[in-house]
Amino acid sequence: MSGLMAVKVRRDLRASWSRFALMVAALAVSLTVFGGMLSAWASIGRETSGAYLSTEPASATIVLDRGIDPARMAVLAEEARQRPGVAEATGRTQFDAAVAVNGRTLSVPLQVFVAAADDPMRMAKFDLKSGWPPAPGEILIGEDSLGLLDVAPGDNLTVTPPSAEPLQLGVSGTVYDPSLAPSPQEQRGHAYLSATSLRSVLLDQLKIQVTEPGQRTPTRDRATVVKVAGEVGAWLQRDKGLAVTEIQTPTPYA
Repeated sequence: MSGLMAVKVRRDLRASWSRFALMVAALAVSLTVFGGMLSAWASIGRETSGAYLSTEPASATIVLDRGIDPARMAVLAEEARQRPGVAEATGRTQFDAAVAVNGRTLSVPLQVFVAAADDPMRMAKFDLKSGWPPAPGEILIGEDSLGLLDVAPGDNLTVTPPSAEPLQLGVSGTVYDPSLAPSPQEQRGHAYLSATSLRSVLLDQLKIQVTEPGQRTPTRDRATVVKVAGEVGAWLQRDKGLAVTEIQTPTPYA
């Protein structure tokens, strides 16, 4: 029986050799494609991580119960930089607003990030195509928000902040900000505004970068970030009379 079986196998192989060859070729192609996908995913991951780190993200964000004027926030940021473990600090605020493009009201909200006109953009920054700040009365739009909002440079926006009068703003340029989730995914637009374009602006976020003693780069140790940010928050409440509602300490380099 074994001899007959061997003869049958040889005959089957001769009769179906093309089919076996195609199977081997298909398997080889599949493995090549799979390997290419793994390589591409790894490359995209490295590029995404590098792009995010290029924004010099904050180690912690200390949120006040109410905003303060940009001049006072600038003084606080300068004093915060002198504190142990704080390498950099800056004041910001943000809000969600209803938006209309050229008079057409949109169903998606606009998330607006606000910084002082003289913010040096050393941390929590973004890739500016036209420089900072935009001129008074102008606003910058995130690149990935253009399609969602159906907007382009030169268009006019009506932005209505919470409990405030509508603002008439011209779109002067775009911004690339890899620190945010894509606009289509969040279903909201991203925009960037100088404090000079707001009639009354108050900054309620103090963002800081935390380092280890003797180091210049932000620490990877979240426990260190929590400790230093807590000390800064206590200092703001004890010495500056400011109430802190939240201290955000995301996982460093995540």
